[in-house]
Amino acid sequence: MTCSINTDCHVKKINNILYFLMCTTISLLHHQVQAEAHFPGHRPVSDDDSLPSCMARAGSDSLTYEERVVLRRSSLTQIGSDKAVIERGKKFILHGNVSIKRADQSLQANDITYDKSAGIVDAEGGVVYEDGDIKVTARQAHLDFNRDEKTFTDTAFFIRSPYSRGSATRISARVGEQVSLDSVRHYTTCPPNRTIWQLEAEELILDDTTGRGEGTNVKVKFLDIPILYTPYINFPIDERRQTGLLTPRFSHSDSRGSEILVPIYWNIAPQRDATLQPRYMSGRGLQLGAEYRYLNQNNHGRINLEYLDSDDKYIGPGDSNRWAFYYRHNGFIAGSWALDTEINRVSDSRYFEDLGSGPTLTGRRHLENRAALRHDADNWSIHAMLQDYQTIDTGISVTDRPYERMPHIQLNARTDQFAGNFVAAIHAEYTDFDKDNAITGQRTDIYPSITYSYTKPGYYIRPRFGVRHTTYSLDNQDNGPSGLRRSIPILSIDSGLFYERAIELSGKSMLQTLEPRFYYLSIPERRQALIPIFDTGLFDLNSSTLFSESRFSGIDRIGDTQQVSAGISSRFMEQSGGAERLTMTLGQIYYFDDRNVTLPEGFPDKDDSSPIIGEIRYRPYDRFLASALLHWDPETSKTERTVYRMKYQPADNRIINLAYRHRMDHLRQADFSFLWPLDRADRWRGVGRWNYSFKHNQTLDTFIGVEYEDCCWKARLAARRWVNGTEDNFDTDVFFEMELKGLGSIGDDISNFLRTGIPGYNH
Repeated sequence: MTCSINTDCHVKKINNILYFLMCTTISLLHHQVQAEAHFPGHRPVSDDDSLPSCMARAGSDSLTYEERVVLRRSSLTQIGSDKAVIERGKKFILHGNVSIKRADQSLQANDITYDKSAGIVDAEGGVVYEDGDIKVTARQAHLDFNRDEKTFTDTAFFIRSPYSRGSATRISARVGEQVSLDSVRHYTTCPPNRTIWQLEAEELILDDTTGRGEGTNVKVKFLDIPILYTPYINFPIDERRQTGLLTPRFSHSDSRGSEILVPIYWNIAPQRDATLQPRYMSGRGLQLGAEYRYLNQNNHGRINLEYLDSDDKYIGPGDSNRWAFYYRHNGFIAGSWALDTEINRVSDSRYFEDLGSGPTLTGRRHLENRAALRHDADNWSIHAMLQDYQTIDTGISVTDRPYERMPHIQLNARTDQFAGNFVAAIHAEYTDFDKDNAITGQRTDIYPSITYSYTKPGYYIRPRFGVRHTTYSLDNQDNGPSGLRRSIPILSIDSGLFYERAIELSGKSMLQTLEPRFYYLSIPERRQALIPIFDTGLFDLNSSTLFSESRFSGIDRIGDTQQVSAGISSRFMEQSGGAERLTMTLGQIYYFDDRNVTLPEGFPDKDDSSPIIGEIRYRPYDRFLASALLHWDPETSKTERTVYRMKYQPADNRIINLAYRHRMDHLRQADFSFLWPLDRADRWRGVGRWNYSFKHNQTLDTFIGVEYEDCCWKARLAARRWVNGTEDNFDTDVFFEMELKGLGSIGDDISNFLRTGIPGYNH
């Protein structure tokens, strides 16, 4: 994890350049030297000599630096010059087109003098060093091998991958410790002849021992216009986390006005850090925020706190001091016992509507708080939890708010197979439910069962029988009993067939499967109208619940039924790679009796069958996917639910998503999103989303934006408008983000909501 502001991710490469230069010259002194005829030299390069592009890759080989060092030490060194003089066997003077080549390295200069006794090398005129990673030019070079120091004068450097380039009047360095650059004329990641941004400084000091860089009188230019000046800057030069300022974020919205967030990072310890997050909103005032994170061997977690004193625009119950608190912890205690804790609280129900950003936050209805302990063994598991909620949707009445579960304890156990293919299992749970102004109480549920599994190639049969016994001890009952019991036998038979065949489709070898499935379920009717509803609802009917044991999501209702579920699936898969190109599923439930057990205010279901469920998923090739879901009721000849989706993504930077969702009497929505290049060079891209409700005749969420990106800088501008809380309450945000690659970014990070709004977006 890297936490930094205006981080120059490439500047450390300068140190590598100097290190390579030193290794080259040292090796010349300790390897066999073979004199040859003149080795043609290359002309010295200027600052704007062009590499193929700023996205140029490293050399053709894939060796690591350590592997290259081994190769260089085992390779012969070739030296060529117009003239060579040796004084007293200790001083070597080389003149005219001096060139040195070994393995992937080459060093050239007009003149080189080497004093063997002092360990000093001086190179003069047209100094050029190059290997597969970097290229350096200088007017002069001075290297002291005994003290491990080197100095270059009038220097320009190129780094191939990731690309960057720069120049300085003087570079002094001690390898592995410190590099000093005087009069830095420019540093940039832009290609030659197209310098969009560059950094200039009076002095830069890069310290490898601390992982920090320091600069004085630093100026940043964009399109040759100064946009930042600071007399002093301290920044990281490697991946080590460092205390300091992070990138400021800017945005604007109707609810908050113009705002700026300036994070301050504190690197407490290798496994601890904190971030202070002061945030000024012109429409509401100054909010103080903080985040603390920890990572231990057996656990990890974070704490977030936000506080806004005297919100200038707050209208609602309570005072105008607003706050939010969040705590999350995951880990193991006492070996294999897993602990999961989450605490989530806000000062008022409008907190996220007023101070959150985007429908992901503003659309929340409940905040969950829980502490859960879990242990899993081979044949058994236990789960204990304390759970409650803070309801922040004011449209939810008190009676419809969820119950606290203080506690909820669940045990599951099963045997190994015995007597052939039998398996016995038991599910047991105890829950204490509590809520203000409502019926409360304790519920105990025990469900033993036995399953026989008969499996052969091409088919299987799994009959199962169990008895579910539930008891209630109730409080705050006006007229009903304080104690209730319910015992219900449950019989099911799950069976299926599996066929496959090889076929040819469109010239491809395919494997087609045919998978019929039949599921019989028998549950007798028991009177349950006096049992309160603590945590039970009605499942949506889909391809999974088609073969479920219960139509209810909880155990306050056990649905009576005599039914058979019948379904058939077929898949078409490529034999070469196994890619699934077409999947079709069709299913329906057939009832032999009325279903009289309902939720309160519900009515018995007398239909002879469920709606027919049809699903299809079609992927003719990897970049295209279309799917459809259909629920059609043969009793009324009406379509109860439809979902159509299409995704076309011919490349990572080209995405079109289309969706249509319809649920009878509830919703009818269309959703369209895209990411698409606006020019042939793929530098300009348009992004957008439109989510429209036909039921309410209004747009629920929409944004439109444009991106520009090349190899040295990136910018995003987007405007967004969405429903904030209620149908008539809209909020609008304008986001801007700009990144100077290799230096840092300013503005608001909008990639999260782009990933949420545009499935497949990953820029």
